[in-house]
Amino acid sequence: MTNIKSPVTIFCSRDLTITKEAKEAYYKEVRGEISRIVSETDQDGQEKSVSAQVSEMEAEGVKQLLYGSWDNVSILLGAGASIAKDSNANFSGKTIAGLATAIDDALNKVSNTDKRILKLRDLGNVCRVQMPWWPQQGQPSPKNFDKNLHVNFEKFLTKVENYRPYLNDEESHKAIYTLNRIYALIKYYCTLTLQDDESHDRFGHIGLLKKALALGSSESRLRIFTTNYDTLIEQAASAIHAIVIDPRLHN
Repeated sequence: MTNIKSPVTIFCSRDLTITKEAKEAYYKEVRGEISRIVSETDQDGQEKSVSAQVSEMEAEGVKQLLYGSWDNVSILLGAGASIAKDSNANFSGKTIAGLATAIDDALNKVSNTDKRILKLRDLGNVCRVQMPWWPQQGQPSPKNFDKNLHVNFEKFLTKVENYRPYLNDEESHKAIYTLNRIYALIKYYCTLTLQDDESHDRFGHIGLLKKALALGSSESRLRIFTTNYDTLIEQAASAIHAIVIDPRLHN
């Protein structure tokens, strides 16, 4: 077996795993056997590069995934699934960092006229919740700072909610009022409407569901897990007349 130092998995399917090591070294693992991918000559005598072979292997692996038959199919949808693929779309979903930024901007504007509303950083200060991932207003972000990787807005809100009972009456009223405004903004930004025409499926949920449902056997159920607040996947299911069983709603 080849010893791979600090490998990074770049592709994984049922029968194939491709890993990448430093200095552009690629390895493939097929049924437990690991070997390095090297340049080779095809039937026409043309040299086939390592990157070309990797691309072909990935394409074949995806093809087997999409056109195979599976007893159990599960899909995890993250924030990226709600980002409109049409750059001209009027409204699109947001990442957690994008949601936090939009709410921060909205609170900054409304707090200037409504003194019951706290700015996001002020809410954190009142509830003793540090925001090291949020740059100070008017100051540049730290070097190599990526909001999509560092912003944990849900954790921030949880800590604020947990600390709120210990505030005095005035602080508590402002915190509650601000939190209610934040939740209203979250609902606003995450209320997305899916057109039930596949030709206008700008989020891609209808096409995804059709392909995913075709993967399973006739007796299997497709299981979808999502971290998103929107109901795009439920709307897509309704558009293609698929039955949805939501354990959260017991229906």
